[in-house]
Amino acid sequence: MIRTEGLRKTFGTRDAVQGLDLRVRQGSSTALVGANGAGKSTTIRLIMNLLRPDSGHAEVLGVNSRKLGPREMQRIGYVAESQKLPTGQKLGQYLSYLSGLYPAWDRKLAASLMKQLQLDGEQRIGRLSHGMRLKAALVGALAYRPELLVLDEPLTGLDPHIRDQLLESLLGQAEGTTILISSHELHELEGAVTDIAFIERGRLKFQQSLEEIGGRFRDVVVILDGDPPQTLPDLPSAWIAPRLVGRTLAFTVTDFESEHAFRERVAARIGNVQSVELSGLSLRAVAKALMQDAAEGAQG
Repeated sequence: MIRTEGLRKTFGTRDAVQGLDLRVRQGSSTALVGANGAGKSTTIRLIMNLLRPDSGHAEVLGVNSRKLGPREMQRIGYVAESQKLPTGQKLGQYLSYLSGLYPAWDRKLAASLMKQLQLDGEQRIGRLSHGMRLKAALVGALAYRPELLVLDEPLTGLDPHIRDQLLESLLGQAEGTTILISSHELHELEGAVTDIAFIERGRLKFQQSLEEIGGRFRDVVVILDGDPPQTLPDLPSAWIAPRLVGRTLAFTVTDFESEHAFRERVAARIGNVQSVELSGLSLRAVAKALMQDAAEGAQG
């Protein structure tokens, strides 16, 4: 549904996106996750042909994104946190205008979404709060039942109640729709996505299904033998966010396969240890470990 190959974009001396290879499979709900400034919004703007790549390319619905036209855009819904709406119009007028642009516009669905999200067609868009404007944009993007829905940081700055309303509407009305949604708060999307693509400093670190991520991430606590070391042991790059307190070494392993194989790796890499404890991670804990590792990498 979406495919990028070697996608690259530079602003001055800053590489915003660096050789990005991303896949969004049909029918999936893929979260593009990373810290602020990681390149998420730039990636989405390149995919949507709002920016021109310096090199590489993106395909959307089987079409080079540089050639997206009205036919393709009628199959794509797009909502961005910074999206501009006509502030002088009433919400009902705006949706009526959109209905003339999309042959598949479903008035009953639009009305249902308006009721569900507690929106009034007589409200002027310019007087709506940030959260209410995002609700209005979501109605406009869902009412023609797009095949692909692209959401750029739609939950930023929303209070939990409005955020939950938006996600509930999204899950309830976008069944069968392929979704790409960017966020720096992975835990907000738990239960709403099937796949995670983690981006760091413009590079795709990994992309996997939630099931695969649950299998490969573990929190590890190692009690070392002997005197407390003065510095961290040399660990593989897949063992992230290490913390050393006395003889206790803790980190997150991102390439876990089996307990037996991992214990052998610990013994080979670190040497004699008293004990090794493993525990699974919540999606929020996975995100926290990845963000911490990205921040430490940027400082290093």
